[in-house]
Amino acid sequence: MVNQHSVAMRIITVPVREQSWPVGTTPVVSVMCFAYNHQQYITQCLDAILEQLTDFPVEILVHDDASNDGTAAIILEYARKFPSVFKPVLQTENQHSLHRKIRPILQTHVRGNFVASCDGDDMWLDPYKLSKQVGFLRKHPEYVLSYHDAVKIDEAGRELTATYLPHTFQRDYSRDELMVLSWMLHGTIVYRNVDITFPPEYDLAPNGDNFLPILLAAHGGAKFQSEVGPLAYRQHAGGIWSQKIPAERARMHLQSYLQIASYLVRIGDAEAAKKVIMGRLSDHAWTYFGFLDTALHGQ
Repeated sequence: MVNQHSVAMRIITVPVREQSWPVGTTPVVSVMCFAYNHQQYITQCLDAILEQLTDFPVEILVHDDASNDGTAAIILEYARKFPSVFKPVLQTENQHSLHRKIRPILQTHVRGNFVASCDGDDMWLDPYKLSKQVGFLRKHPEYVLSYHDAVKIDEAGRELTATYLPHTFQRDYSRDELMVLSWMLHGTIVYRNVDITFPPEYDLAPNGDNFLPILLAAHGGAKFQSEVGPLAYRQHAGGIWSQKIPAERARMHLQSYLQIASYLVRIGDAEAAKKVIMGRLSDHAWTYFGFLDTALHGQ
């Protein structure tokens, strides 16, 4: 049976790369793209964004963190070809090494009503991703964000796992649950461009992705959209996260949730802080201490 909704969507939507809007048109979606030494993958990422089928304008904010390969040159070439779409932000000094988060930098450039993001070594596989997620959020103001699943791929694009999210995490979250229980890849999220103040604890958290849903939770819940095709989440030797050994990842998660708990205590949300401490923080602490115990005492 033909899906009438899909047929209608194909009729009214056009790839971003083929769209033309009057000068000064406010984008509906601002896509944040985070790149560093992604010369091998960045064209796949940017092409997948340009192939998004929408009936609304999109801007693409591409941040290059002082790459030492050809990533910045590729980004500038896309900006030359699509000047009304691409807004490059090219650093001359690596911000990550200075312990500065990139999302707050790009947030100052956002003009869209909704925000999406994707790392330069990942790519969206569903050309209707933005249309599906924006369409849902427009109809459901009680949700501040929408997210979906991902698949893991290797350097060559071969699928490593058919799903990223465990089944128990493929669910909706109320705003209270979003404060303490969410687990999602930032490349799968589309969220409303609400007023976000990034606290000092966010800068101190090694993994800012854990923090973002908590900052958004004051504005609504989260919707898991199973009908959105997956993000291709790439694991490779040069990836900032992939190259970390398991013990280092556990330490980074632990430090991130320590900062989240500290933030919740500071703003006076004792109940949420308690849930984080007794839940995710405790889980990551046991995992990290397990690695320490193995290192100290052997198998």
